[in-house]
Amino acid sequence: MSKKALRLPTILIFSMLALYSCVMVPLRQFLATDIVWNESVWFALVDLLWMHLEIVISVALLTFVVYGVYRYRLSGIKDVVKISAAALLFKYAAAIIAFSIEFGSIDLTGELTSFLVGFLIDLALIALALFLTHRFVTPHQLDYEAKVAAAQTLGRTFEEKPIYPFQKIFSLKNPLQRLLFLCAANVGLWRLLADIPETFRYGFFDATDILVAFISWFILFIIPACYSYFLSLAFFKLCNRQDAKYTLV
Repeated sequence: MSKKALRLPTILIFSMLALYSCVMVPLRQFLATDIVWNESVWFALVDLLWMHLEIVISVALLTFVVYGVYRYRLSGIKDVVKISAAALLFKYAAAIIAFSIEFGSIDLTGELTSFLVGFLIDLALIALALFLTHRFVTPHQLDYEAKVAAAQTLGRTFEEKPIYPFQKIFSLKNPLQRLLFLCAANVGLWRLLADIPETFRYGFFDATDILVAFISWFILFIIPACYSYFLSLAFFKLCNRQDAKYTLV
């Protein structure tokens, strides 16, 4: 991708990361460790914003690499991979620095372990997105391009629709849309898996507890997965628009 085309997506990703790592993470930790604030509605609100901001960032990064592979194949996304790696390092390094400034020490009382686990999960999700795009989207795109070239050579009309731009909001027949939804679902799934151990730690006492747990899991998985899919469509469109603006095809 053109470096100019990468500029706006990169600015958006790093702006969200700066808000997340330098503001939301230390603010959430401060409220969580303060006996006055940790039971307040403000902590609940900050915790909710923190969680959903992290989801939005993850979706943006995954969509970024999916678009790169779709448009330029694995061999042409060196800059996309570098930016994604830098974004992950910034996300956790900035949070650690913010913690250190807040508490006056780099001793994060266990937070370093959670940061490392989070980093590895993010890295695994990006690697999975790269692999799945290369495995399922690239062959479909290459086949489409071969058919277009063959039709042009033979002077025939080619009417098959490309996988992008999307013809519908969601189509099971479109491998790119299936992949974007899978990426969105994976982000929601990891958020759900992180919450389940906390739920079982306190145990179930009656039917009401079970109902509340299922409602909580629904909110943590289904809702983020759905809105993340639409966010991925919007970010994909942004990447394509910037690419078309600055790249000569």
